[in-house]
Amino acid sequence: MSPEGPAALLAEIAVPIPIRRLFTYAVPEDLRERVRVGSRVRVPFGARTIRGTVVTLPAPSPAAGVDVRPIGAVLDEAPSPTREILALSRFVSDYYLCSLGDAIDTALPPAAGSGRRDPRVARVPGASPDALPSRAVARRR
Repeated sequence: MSPEGPAALLAEIAVPIPIRRLFTYAVPEDLRERVRVGSRVRVPFGARTIRGTVVTLPAPSPAAGVDVRPIGAVLDEAPSPTREILALSRFVSDYYLCSLGDAIDTALPPAAGSGRRDPRVARVPGASPDALPSRAVARRR
């Protein structure tokens, strides 16, 4: 999709991939009220759809001849990262030479970030410290 003239609203999106650049997407008319800086969105990326964070709105027009694809969906009603977290993420991205999308994911709590679970943490239903053997003092703590 190409932007429809000067009225098209564009957004720069940071995606959690190991490429240090932002990607420009068009904001569809039906999502304009919901998309803000810090909004987590679902965007088409190659043959797949991934999650990203809006970091610039409105964004500058891309180079001539570049196709701009539309944002697919807004994932949260309120922006997840605040402007302060976005500024910190930009610093982390520049300092550690990682992508801004990865830095934002690291700065957010797991439920707001990628949604990946920590494989080292296991929750066992009905387990309590009292169910541990009496010699497992350290585990009880």
